[in-house]
Amino acid sequence: MTNQEEKVAQPPLNGGQLLFQTARQYGLTHVFGNPGTTEVNFMDALSRAEDFNFFLCLHEDVATGAADGFARISGRPALVNLHLQPGLTHGMANLHNAKRARVPLVVTVGEHHTRFGLEESPLSGDILGSARSLCKWSYTVHQAEEIPAALHRAMLQALTPPQGPVCLVLPNDTLSRITQDNVTIPQLNVPKPGPAHPQAIEESLQLLNRARQPLFVVGDVLTGAGRTALRKLARSVNAQIWLEPFPTRLDPASDPLLAFYGQRLPYFPKQRRQILQNADCILLAGVSGFTTHFLYDDDPILSLVPDNIPVIHLDSDVSELGKNAKSALPLLGDVDLTLLQMLDKQQTTGEAAQEGPAPVVTAEFKPEENAPVTATALGKALRAALPPDTIYVDEAITAGTALNPELLLNNRQLAHILTGRGGSLGYGIPAAIGAKLAAPDKPVLAVIGDGTALYSIQALWTMARYKLPIVTVICNNHNYDIITLEMLRSQGNLAASGPARIMEYTALTPPGINFAALAEGFGVKGWQVTRQTELLPAIEQAFASGAPALLDVSLVSSLRSVQ
Repeated sequence: MTNQEEKVAQPPLNGGQLLFQTARQYGLTHVFGNPGTTEVNFMDALSRAEDFNFFLCLHEDVATGAADGFARISGRPALVNLHLQPGLTHGMANLHNAKRARVPLVVTVGEHHTRFGLEESPLSGDILGSARSLCKWSYTVHQAEEIPAALHRAMLQALTPPQGPVCLVLPNDTLSRITQDNVTIPQLNVPKPGPAHPQAIEESLQLLNRARQPLFVVGDVLTGAGRTALRKLARSVNAQIWLEPFPTRLDPASDPLLAFYGQRLPYFPKQRRQILQNADCILLAGVSGFTTHFLYDDDPILSLVPDNIPVIHLDSDVSELGKNAKSALPLLGDVDLTLLQMLDKQQTTGEAAQEGPAPVVTAEFKPEENAPVTATALGKALRAALPPDTIYVDEAITAGTALNPELLLNNRQLAHILTGRGGSLGYGIPAAIGAKLAAPDKPVLAVIGDGTALYSIQALWTMARYKLPIVTVICNNHNYDIITLEMLRSQGNLAASGPARIMEYTALTPPGINFAALAEGFGVKGWQVTRQTELLPAIEQAFASGAPALLDVSLVSSLRSVQ
């Protein structure tokens, strides 16, 4: 591609038509939204663009989460259409997750007619102010003629590392106006950053080669070549490899790392510190946010590692470098290209440590007769019944601690794994929708905690409407276990009273929530599972149905038994 603009002039169109003409040239195909009255011109133009696919969502956070899942699997952005400031606000939780996970989204927000601003109608608000808190770039499009240039800049910002969401505010009269001049659509040329500076690479290798117990933490290393280079580099310096606690995307079926190194760093800071502090040099490769989720008065220190442990931080985002690991040696550049350069320059002395064979984990599951379901048993049953090439969306929260080791370790049945990297709840079910639309031939499994499922349960309706055969498993322990555990960790007054007292505030009973019945109400086939012997038949039926399906699995909580 060249830097020249496309020379074919567009005939006079209205702004909405020009928007989709430009979006088409930039490879956009999918639109997720919950349109309102300021989006009538957007929807009218969309109805004329028959090659675009629109997916109606019953809440804006479902739309942003679905667009996130689509982008993570397809590798390209989707359009998200929201309604004024309240609609944008509704979608901001999963915009937060997209920002933290560095996922490219193009968000359009409908705005009132430009002549209506002084009236300050009930739905008016500071859309740009809200958008700027979570988007890389935000802009109000004032004239129909500037739509191609605005979308060009939005795409450029969204796709340039570090990738992320962007926002265009579209007044309804901007979309209805006929362009006064022939308008050209700029060619989209996304810059490709190079590797880090050679001197910084050399200094990093010196630190790694002096270390006796180096440790690598893997985040956004995106290509197979980059991940192979990282594995070889780790072997050359005898380094351990750990994954970020909440990866943006993993590809177990093809990843050269995961056959040997599949463990994520623990969620809780005490366990995480114990692992990291045994190292004498740490390489962070594409890790955004080298910190914990929360801090309490009794926590010993802010940082995960003491200052005497050298840290090397490799990232394409300068704002991440030195943010958490304050004294880290920064490597600013494309993560994958830099790892390839590091491996090329690495001079090994002696024999590199040999990897053992990949761990063998059988898919056998032997349920205990009349036994309640534990997270461990659920993980084993899912592994035994999982179809090949499955996409796994993980929002299991506390159940995932026991479930995921059984399901994930060296599991080549899994094509991709997605997690809610930003920590905002309600990601999993919407993301599964986007993932399925991006890869319609792959089975999709979403494992969701009961508390987080209720943030976006209406996403089940979108599954049913578009006949998306996604299997959703609800880990129903009848409590906000993660909140209970965090209250215990804070060692306050409630913690001293014990879990039973805390659960007066966090329990999801009474009344109990019947997720199978909720699923049926949205048009999704639902099963209730209460015993281990019911697991395999229900999972197999759900996948074999070829339709949206939900399993409401009553789990033994880590804090109490649920019969």
